[in-house]
Amino acid sequence: MALFLTVAGLTGCLLAFLSEIDATLNPHYHVDAVPGLLFDPLALREKILQRMPQAQVDTLPLHYESGEALHLWIELPVGDGSTGTETTDLVLNPKTGVEISRHNMDIWPITAENFMAFVYRLHYSLALGDFGRWLFGIAALVWTLDCFVGGYLTFPAPARSKSPITRRPWLARWSTSWKVKWRASSWRVNYDLHRAGSLWVWLALLVFAWSSVALNLGDQVYRPVMRLFFEMKSPTDDVKLLGERLAEPVLDWRTAHGVGQQLMAARAQEQGFRIMREQMLSYDSQRGVFLYSVLSDSDVNEKWGNTTVAFNAITGEFLAISLPTGQYAGNTITEWLVALHTAHLWGLPMQILICVTGLAVAVISVTGVTIWLKKQRARLLAKRLRQSRLW
Repeated sequence: MALFLTVAGLTGCLLAFLSEIDATLNPHYHVDAVPGLLFDPLALREKILQRMPQAQVDTLPLHYESGEALHLWIELPVGDGSTGTETTDLVLNPKTGVEISRHNMDIWPITAENFMAFVYRLHYSLALGDFGRWLFGIAALVWTLDCFVGGYLTFPAPARSKSPITRRPWLARWSTSWKVKWRASSWRVNYDLHRAGSLWVWLALLVFAWSSVALNLGDQVYRPVMRLFFEMKSPTDDVKLLGERLAEPVLDWRTAHGVGQQLMAARAQEQGFRIMREQMLSYDSQRGVFLYSVLSDSDVNEKWGNTTVAFNAITGEFLAISLPTGQYAGNTITEWLVALHTAHLWGLPMQILICVTGLAVAVISVTGVTIWLKKQRARLLAKRLRQSRLW
């Protein structure tokens, strides 16, 4: 666990400032405003398909941050002649459609362009793909349980003295666990840093641990557990998989965009939420469904809107709406967990807090290993002493 948490903590410090670091490493991703040109994502998609008719563009961002390039994830045939595809990050000028760069999911060799992508993969999978993601997910699950065990172990032992003079109140004795005796021995300072550091950021540790389970083992662990206690639904939960994948929707993308806008506006009026801006239009070929997302005042996340309507890609029939908060308790909790984990709310103060917490996770992991090693040495020494007495 110490290895996983140290890596997650230190990489998390960098990821709290992902956009800022990426912009510094890749100044060519900054695009100047072009007078008279408007951002038309649907026209952009059409241009890409004209240039690369073999491309599969099933996810289309409808918003970009001013001054930044647009990252469009597309599927392209692999170059070895097989029928498979590979995910490619196509970086474009959002208004002109001019390609700035492109790269696939490979992270070797590490360059300025893929450095933060490498850090991101280290953060959630040790850059080991699905195998690493599972390992990290299991570590996060153990970490979640360890938060409760570790918190319990900081509680003071029951007072054995019956004298009212020496029997201090429980809270007074527990307050020692929150302090570091800086002038004590190095062993005691290490122990206090581990115990007090864990307590001071305990709630943040629990948030990161359980949200890591959500991000790495969502279908396998997180959602089944959450659904035992809370109602939780995604917009496509009630939509059955098609017998055969519908590669191309019957509705063209421009029509689908208009349908999504109309359906979202109607639901906003019915349910009383306010639309801030568009976010994304995507197509699920396994279900024959379009998903249209916006950022609304129902969202917690300030950078990515997740208020979503689903509608039939053949008829345009409304299927479901998913609100990030206020609709289902499980969804609301998940939105808060993910927004906190990714520092996508409350601006710079939250980024700094996430960075500091990442450092704390690394310190707690290292000091915990130091404590464990010292106890192991003590056990081995005691075992040798027992053996020597037998001889």
